[in-house]
Amino acid sequence: MKLRTPAYALTYLEAALESLEAYLLSGDLFWPLDASAPDAEGAYPALTLGNILLFAARLRAREGALLPVEVSRLRMAEGRLDAFRARWRVAWEGKARREFRSRLHQWSGFLEELLGDPSGSMAYYTYEVRLRVIMDLLCAHGAVLETDERDALASLDARLEAAWVRGAFLWPEELAAGFPVEKYWYLWGSLSG
Repeated sequence: MKLRTPAYALTYLEAALESLEAYLLSGDLFWPLDASAPDAEGAYPALTLGNILLFAARLRAREGALLPVEVSRLRMAEGRLDAFRARWRVAWEGKARREFRSRLHQWSGFLEELLGDPSGSMAYYTYEVRLRVIMDLLCAHGAVLETDERDALASLDARLEAAWVRGAFLWPEELAAGFPVEKYWYLWGSLSG
């Protein structure tokens, strides 16, 4: 996973917040973001609640290294995000649950491939594991799951954990404090064998 600059992440958050009300009230799950990323950093991903939460979590993880103006921008973005979540609670919860199901489907497909041929797919794990992180973030921020969804995730986790060896943090070290091993065990280690 490439570590993006704080400016890249903050611009994503701010642009996402400008479109968030329209996004929440739309039927779309993935919304094109109207923002230009710095050329060297690549295009922005689509606007989703999970992507917003992931960008914010990565920034919080690096907060000690941010400039005061960046910390201020992050706090403002988080405040606006909380206000949207409170004001549009039903729409937020519905969208969060829909995204959870989508990410669960993506993660399930990736794990099938990974566990079928760990040597061929582990190189992609560092990037694809963001799907699993997003699911945790969505659950922590409004996704109310059905029993079958919780069971499906637990089953996938059990399969991965059975082949998992705890070890070093997979993402850039600057993010490690924001993703502790107790909660995000799947970011710490690699497949056995």
